[in-house]
Amino acid sequence: MINSSEHHILQNDRLRAVIAPALGGGLLRLDALEGSRGGQPILRPWSGNAVNPAERAMFVMVPWCNRISSGGFWLDGKHHDIGPNLDDQPMPIHGTGFMKVWDVVSATRDRVTLRLAEASVPLFRFEATLDYQLGSNFLKTSLHLVHQGAAPVPYGLGFHPWFCWSAGDRLQFDAGHFVVENQHRLPVEIRQVKTGDHDDFVLPRQLMAGLFNGTYLDWDRSCQILRADGIRVQMTASGAAKHLHVFSRGNDGGFLCLEPVSHTVDALNRPMRGDALPQVLSNSEMLGTEMVISWQ
Repeated sequence: MINSSEHHILQNDRLRAVIAPALGGGLLRLDALEGSRGGQPILRPWSGNAVNPAERAMFVMVPWCNRISSGGFWLDGKHHDIGPNLDDQPMPIHGTGFMKVWDVVSATRDRVTLRLAEASVPLFRFEATLDYQLGSNFLKTSLHLVHQGAAPVPYGLGFHPWFCWSAGDRLQFDAGHFVVENQHRLPVEIRQVKTGDHDDFVLPRQLMAGLFNGTYLDWDRSCQILRADGIRVQMTASGAAKHLHVFSRGNDGGFLCLEPVSHTVDALNRPMRGDALPQVLSNSEMLGTEMVISWQ
């Protein structure tokens, strides 16, 4: 087995990605390398903080996405307790995969495959595979899990990239509905996205001031960031992650999170729509998704 404590660098003439198997299999850097744009970060680079996943360039969310309220959830007449997993969060958040050391299955100059056997939350017993593949101007990240428990269990997964953002950048994507959240960042209602509203990005525009946090449904599976420095970044998703969670602190926040997810926040306790729920898997059944980040 290849040493999981080492950082693995994928690189070609146009892109460089740095992966850390020991830090939840997370991505520490993704940089454009071509010409006068050489060395320009696409994702906000890792701060060096080995504890806080929010300081990484990207981490994966498995076996659930975002928050779970009520100290856990009910399934088949039994409450399954899940406590907070981060010191600064009152609720369990983003699953367990980002906290674990992933084994390195294989590593080359343009591809790394990681694997995780996980059962730290007793209900969720699964094996996950995380694959990073570098292309000419893109990084494709694939995440798949197989349920290994005896009883059926609801699963979710997603990606949490932190894109670079500065004043003058513009965001564009198309989605039909937006899940409104309360002060605890838990969903309360679904509303239609209307042309010109503050949550409408069908035409490229800058972010609003202050905190923005919520999930889009009926997303077209593609986002574009038109950066003020001339770089155009695109993110696309396929597979189970068919919704988009957006998190930012405005044009001066320095980042923009565009998170492909398979279900809405706290969907185990607050189901918002039938196509935005965790997927119940029986033994040996699989759930998977892919995200591609490209630039030009």
